[in-house]
Amino acid sequence: MTKKSVISGIITAMLTPFRDNDVVDYDAVAGIVERQIGAGAGGILVAGSTGEFFTLSNAERRSLLEITTNVSGGRLPIIANSSAPSTRETVQLSQHAQQGGAVATLVMPWSYEPMPEQALIKLYEDVASSIDIPVVIYDAPVATRLHLTTEQRVRLGEIPGVDFIKLGSPNFVDYWDLLQTKDRKIELVSACDTLTFSNLAAGSPGVISGAPNIFPELWVALFNMINVEGDVRAARTIWDVLWPICHFLDRNPYVSTLKAAAAHLGNGLGEVRRPLLPLPEDAVMQLGQTLDAVANAAHQLALPTAA
Repeated sequence: MTKKSVISGIITAMLTPFRDNDVVDYDAVAGIVERQIGAGAGGILVAGSTGEFFTLSNAERRSLLEITTNVSGGRLPIIANSSAPSTRETVQLSQHAQQGGAVATLVMPWSYEPMPEQALIKLYEDVASSIDIPVVIYDAPVATRLHLTTEQRVRLGEIPGVDFIKLGSPNFVDYWDLLQTKDRKIELVSACDTLTFSNLAAGSPGVISGAPNIFPELWVALFNMINVEGDVRAARTIWDVLWPICHFLDRNPYVSTLKAAAAHLGNGLGEVRRPLLPLPEDAVMQLGQTLDAVANAAHQLALPTAA
């Protein structure tokens, strides 16, 4: 496996399961991993934003990674989120990611203090030089308040070891402009659910998203129809089925919605950890109706939707 091939296909940003006493339910991780393997996912991101890393201790993050890689046993590429407030902590988590069997580490610039470009470059240089696995930039302007230009993204990709950028911009122009940049070294990975179809059709080699925690088989079918079969028209039909989920996620608390969706489908992973709050009851009812409609539409088209 080359560095450029470690991220391909549908990479599911794994939900972190919790018990009723707010303790991480490590025993539930195996079921999550096996479900993604069975669905044909291209990998799992551990302790990302969907995994509520901002509520986890570093010890919990390390344990989640170790358990996930052990369960996977090399059957599925595992990516570790190593984002932290300080460079020292980020480097330590990145080094553990490599030692723990991750194929890549994801790093998001800390959002409290906006970082000038030179500080951003130094952060990624320090992380990349400390490990031998690829670094994935998490460019999430809504979360970080950093609005990078295409030129800045390309320059960050010149740093040795910085091979991917997970772009969470809601603006398709940002993706298209980078994809059309000649001689860029960095690979673009889609991270905006509502733009998944557009970004894959435009040439993105993969997706990192929390949405494939729900009906992962449909997301894999979408990717394969575009990137393997090359049938964009047929992929559009699958996208029409998935769209209500993306639409709902875009308008409701993201992680709380995914946790409620998992519960509705019989794969309960506990509630979100405070300060996040569960999805309100009226939204839970609407979500259930949406999920049932998606499952029915997929069934009518003979698409896979194992619960």
